[in-house]
Order: sequence, then structure tokens, then C-alpha cells
Amino acid sequence: KLLYTFLLCCTFFTGLPQDNNSPYLLVSTEDALIPLKSSKTTVEISGTIAHVKVTQVYQNKGNNAIEAKYVFPLSTQAAVHKMQMTIGNRIVNAKIFERQEAQKVYETALDEGKRAAKLDQNKPNVFQMNVGNIMPGDEIAIAIYYTEILVPVHGEYQFVAPAVVGPRFTGESTQNEESFNMPYTAKGISDSFYFDITVTLNAGIIIQNIDCKTHQVDVNYPDTKTAEVFLSEENRNPSNRDFILNYNLRGNQIQTGLLLYEGEDENFFTYQMEPNKNVILEDIPAREYLFIVDVSGSMNGYPLEVARVLMRNLLCGLRMTDTFNVQLFASSSTVFSPTSVEINEQNIEAAIRFLSEGQGGGGTQLLSALNFAYKLKKKNINMTKKPT
Repeated sequence: KLLYTFLLCCTFFTGLPQDNNSPYLLVSTEDALIPLKSSKTTVEISGTIAHVKVTQVYQNKGNNAIEAKYVFPLSTQAAVHKMQMTIGNRIVNAKIFERQEAQKVYETALDEGKRAAKLDQNKPNVFQMNVGNIMPGDEIAIAIYYTEILVPVHGEYQFVAPAVVGPRFTGESTQNEESFNMPYTAKGISDSFYFDITVTLNAGIIIQNIDCKTHQVDVNYPDTKTAEVFLSEENRNPSNRDFILNYNLRGNQIQTGLLLYEGEDENFFTYQMEPNKNVILEDIPAREYLFIVDVSGSMNGYPLEVARVLMRNLLCGLRMTDTFNVQLFASSSTVFSPTSVEINEQNIEAAIRFLSEGQGGGGTQLLSALNFAYKLKKKNINMTKKPT
């Protein structure tokens, strides 16, 4: 797994650390004042992919140029693809390197007297960047762009926008410990900056339900497949907790949807299917099962006895509309029947006897067994075949 570092153009000014209640920016220059002015998150969810832009604005209200350490949280599933920093009239875009390569580039830039800074990923969801040469009166805007794939759990999708890097247990290791001991606003203290988050959901499928338990939100539905989510004015201190949005696409019937994207050189599409909210057993199509059992030398004795008990339980659990076959393999493969057979007591007992006669011996030629299995003809071309 590669750890990446962003390289940015800045100048470093060193100083003493300052106690600061900002949740993200730790100022290193003595007697500096650089409060967080605003934090805005814009989310566009297309199908199952969330495109996120986080923009935070700070201002140097002191009389000297300062250096600051920027620590911010992201989702553990986020893939950062762009970072942009604006200081006054300067716009700086990040470049991505592997950690060791970035360190070399960074040290070379310092040796050459260039302005440089680097951003490190200290944990899967915590990043840290040094920001320097913030002149008096300057506003610094940091924009982070990332994407994240949303995977439904029990039929429900969830988008999380982390808002806080609180104290964390780091164990006996002290490496990067300062990143997780950031000063933070105590409970009950009002927000000192503007905080906002908006979500545009283009599901491609009829949206059944949207729910946010962490914040009060207003939801606007331009049509049945899209939604716009805004923070309500009734929220108190909305920045002191993560924003969690849940939504559901499952209805009483199978839902399908198609999303199109036109690129500069290529066009893309996403086709989605959502199962029923409540699956009816009779609606499940018939399936053809192929049980592949290892009877090599390592399976001799007790392991083969366990395999027989397990096989009986599996076969007895199949539906009467299903069919099955059993393949034994070691150095070579044999099958219970030339084609799959129906589920009945006679066939189940015959299959168990076939397995019992397969004495453990020979080598475990798994790849050969899989090739053999996929060459077997399906009994019904309309059935789903499931090697097991």
C-alpha cells in the first residue's frame, strides 16, 4: 500500500506553538491570530459515487507573516485527487508523490532556497499540511477534492462528512502524535465560523427515503430520482459533529436506472439495479449448484467426515426448484452425474454415498478442478450456475 504526499509551494516561518481553538489549523508562530472564517462542503452524489469539495477559509489578523499546520479529517474511503490553496492572489495546486519521493523533492527544494511545503497522510482519514508565508491580512482558502464509493449496508446508503479531528489514542508510539492532540472547541461553546454543507443526490433510481439524524436538514426533490439537501437554520453549532446522511433506494419491486456521463475523449455510463425491499422466496429463480469437494491426501480421515456432514446440510437446505451436482477432485476430477440432478431424498443420499467413496489421496490440483468445473454443461441455460 502506497502512502502519498502532496507537495505545495509556500515559505516556512518557525515559531512557538500557539493554543488555538480552531478545529483544523494549528498556528506555529508566536502571538499569531488566524481564526477559521468559514467551512463549506459541497457534495454531488451520482449513482454510488460521491464527488466532494471541502473549502475552508482562514485569515491572518496579526501583524506578522506566520506559519501554520493544517490538520483535517476525511472519510477512510476517500480518494483525494486534487488540492488547491489560495493565499491572496496566489493559487497553488498540489502534486502527488509517494512519501519517500516527496521527502526528497521537498528537501531538494529547501536546499535550493525555494518555497515548499508538503502534506502527509498520518492516518487513513487524517491529513496534515504545513502552510507558510501567510502575510498580515491575507486570507487563505484551502480546497480539497475527493471521491468516494458508497456501498449500501442492509439496503441503506450512507454518506459521512467528517468534521472533527478529536483526541485519539495513539498507543505507545509517539510518531505523528501531535496530529491527534489538536486543540478543539469544548462542548457547549458556540461556533466561531460559518459552516455549511449541501448535498445533491442524482440516484438514477427512485429515492425512497432520506434521513439525517446528526443535523436538521431541508430536502428538495426536483424529481423522483434527484434530491437537494441543505442545512436548516434551526441547527445549533452544526460544525461540532460529523454530518451523516442516510438514504434508501429499495422499493416493492426491482429498481433499475441508467446514468450517462459525457467526457472530453470518452463517454461513460453506470447501470444500477436495486433488489426488492422484501424478497419473496417464490420470486427467486431456480439455481443450479455445483459442489466442488477436495478429497486429496490432506482431507483423509476426520476432514472428509466433516465434509460429508456439511454436504448433507447444504443439500437438504436447497429448494425443490434447484438442481445440483458434486465434483470430487485431487490429482484429477470426477463428478456425481453427467448433468445436474433434481433435489429429492434419493439423489441426496446417492450424492453422500458418492462422497463417502472418495477416499483422501493424491495432490490438490485446484486450478485443474476449476477448469474442469467450468467445462461442465449447464442443465438449463436459463438457470444461474453457482460453483461452490
